[in-house]
Amino acid sequence: MAPAVAAQAPATAAQTPPAGPAQAPTDVAARARTFSFVVRRGAGPSGAFGALGAAAEDIISAGRFRLGGAAETWHDPRNGLGGGARLRARLTRGPLRGLYFDFGAKSQGYWIGQPATPGPYAAVGVFFMP
Repeated sequence: MAPAVAAQAPATAAQTPPAGPAQAPTDVAARARTFSFVVRRGAGPSGAFGALGAAAEDIISAGRFRLGGAAETWHDPRNGLGGGARLRARLTRGPLRGLYFDFGAKSQGYWIGQPATPGPYAAVGVFFMP
């Protein structure tokens, strides 16, 4: 008696489980990590100003969120030394993916993209990556 041989159709990419992390489909925005440093120096209407800062975005996973933050110190001629820090929590999965929440505090002075007034602040935004 001859053994029975079952014919198997080739699996499609949708049916094939990923072979490993390198081949697993992933959300690029969920795994992108950005580290940046800033050095600003210039001459404004009231005199010389400068700043040093750093940011680390999407560095820690916390369930459906990725956490990151930024900090900067500056010296401006009107207000002297100042500084600020910000924590960002961004949703990486679900229908609200890309929604983020910022919580921070800053002293008097100019920090690009942050509120002009000193004290704590909160913001909500949407991160869009095609």
